[in-house]
Amino acid sequence: MDAPDLLTLRDRLMAFATNAGCCSAGACNQAGLEGGPPSTDLTRQLEGARAALVFAFPVDEAKLELYMGKIDHGPHQEDYIRTNNTTSASYPCFRSWLAISAARPWVRLLVRM
Repeated sequence: MDAPDLLTLRDRLMAFATNAGCCSAGACNQAGLEGGPPSTDLTRQLEGARAALVFAFPVDEAKLELYMGKIDHGPHQEDYIRTNNTTSASYPCFRSWLAISAARPWVRLLVRM
């Protein structure tokens, strides 16, 4: 089977991510992260990395407002834990999907993690 073109791969990945609960997903490269904090250095996690897949999961904005306003920290802490549990559970699913899809030639470094 031939590898799909990058646009097809992107569309499939976005659909998979949305079904997993992401509110946004995309890709970035070193140039797009230029000037950011040290945490945006892709090689910090994987030497030689040139691009990364980025997934955003929603948080409850009302709970975040209560937290930031120092009114009530509890609801946001619970939402934060729930969101982190969701993201932690989703990443291996994304990695597995990429590994078994025809995307393998493009993501072999991601799958090694």
